[in-house]
Amino acid sequence: MNKQMDLLQKTLLLLLLGTVQACNVNELGTSIPASLGVATTSPTATPTGTPVHTSTPTPTPVTIPTATPTPAHTPTPTPTPVATPTPMRTPTPTPTPVATPTATPTPVHTPTPTPAATITTAPSSTPTTNPAVTLTLPPNMTIYLPVVNFGATVIATATSGSITSASWKQITGPTGLSMSPNGTWSNFSGFQLGTYVLRFTATNSSGASSSANMILTVLNVPDTSGTSYGTQIEVPSNYQQFAEPSAGGLGYYAYLPPGYAQNPTKTYPLLLFLHGTGQTGNSGPVDLPLLLGTGLPQIIQNGTFAASGSKNFIVISPQTWGYFTADIINNFMAYLKKYYRVDTTRTYITGLSYGAMAIWDYIQAMGSTNPFAAMVTISGNGHVTDGCQGITTPLWAFHGENDTNGPTLCQIGSSSTLPPANQQCYERSGVALINACNPIEKAKITLYPGYPHNAWDITYNLSGMGKEDPLYDPYTTDIYTWMLNHHK
Repeated sequence: MNKQMDLLQKTLLLLLLGTVQACNVNELGTSIPASLGVATTSPTATPTGTPVHTSTPTPTPVTIPTATPTPAHTPTPTPTPVATPTPMRTPTPTPTPVATPTATPTPVHTPTPTPAATITTAPSSTPTTNPAVTLTLPPNMTIYLPVVNFGATVIATATSGSITSASWKQITGPTGLSMSPNGTWSNFSGFQLGTYVLRFTATNSSGASSSANMILTVLNVPDTSGTSYGTQIEVPSNYQQFAEPSAGGLGYYAYLPPGYAQNPTKTYPLLLFLHGTGQTGNSGPVDLPLLLGTGLPQIIQNGTFAASGSKNFIVISPQTWGYFTADIINNFMAYLKKYYRVDTTRTYITGLSYGAMAIWDYIQAMGSTNPFAAMVTISGNGHVTDGCQGITTPLWAFHGENDTNGPTLCQIGSSSTLPPANQQCYERSGVALINACNPIEKAKITLYPGYPHNAWDITYNLSGMGKEDPLYDPYTTDIYTWMLNHHK
């Protein structure tokens, strides 16, 4: 019995020792079961006693934990997926670069110029025609801002009876257009950018009526900011942009230098060009292009207006049927200063033949009140009677020595060895008379040996530089630079 008790105690002791060893293994952390929670401790219990028995080592693969648990640590990074949400935020930045909207607004700006937003439309039935009333309207036209007004004359004829009513009506186009008076002659004003359809209707005494449309397109001055050359625009007399009866309703060409439209506060020197007899006309759309065949308008139109500093000018070339009197020149200049951005200290005048004669007469008429800073005359008669009238404005005259055009007064002024029938005698005498009065700057004259009446081409395109008669003033500084060197 005692032996049995001893054996039982020993067995219990052995079992107790095995449990203690198993607990020690857990504390040393060789197997990480603690990290796996209560459930994992039970597997450790099974292999615990084995360390004593040599055979038990087989269960020691209870290091199972080492296999499974070790990866079990990797799961702990499972929270790291919380990092994945953070990348989810990166998408949000991506939208922020959707600041590309800035691009979208820019195009939106382009349409804005079309603020023909204030477009009105009146009932627009088709015009009616009746053989009892015939109408002749001005042609459809394109005009450029700054346009102040447009004058339109309609010929309305009644084949029977008489015309009892005649009027215009705006069919489409921007609002704000006024017509005064409204009849066979009308003055339109209040133009904005856009296209206007205007209908004229006339009725005869029998009640028969006819109507017809005229289309006016109003544009901004062409954009020349990205070019090295400006733009020459036609301004016919029926939209003179000014109401100066004494100015004779001049149509003209306007050359605006590069960047004119893009620099709304900048002013520019102005050069007024007066044509010869071969370019006279009624200033309308048919006659006005005659100016493009000669002188400055021709050089500009051909794209060869490239002298030193010349592109900085506003160049205005008006057309007249008659003569450029002092009143016409003064009224027209007042208009130009009002509607163009002119540097009023740098206004210049030049003319050829008939236009040059007008400048000589202008000198005589204006005297010290002459507003121009400098003047260039080519092939004109300088028949001044009082040279002292020209002492306040520098003048440079050019002439061909073989010019036989016009009467002569070579006896006025200094004597000449040149043929007596030369018109240039006038020029030379006028220069001599001015210089006899001690002007602020000596007047100059340049003569071209062998050249006829046309001395303007080589003067304006500068090819005459170096071809002058050495007995007279040399052409060594181009006329454009010479003019720009003068202010008033």
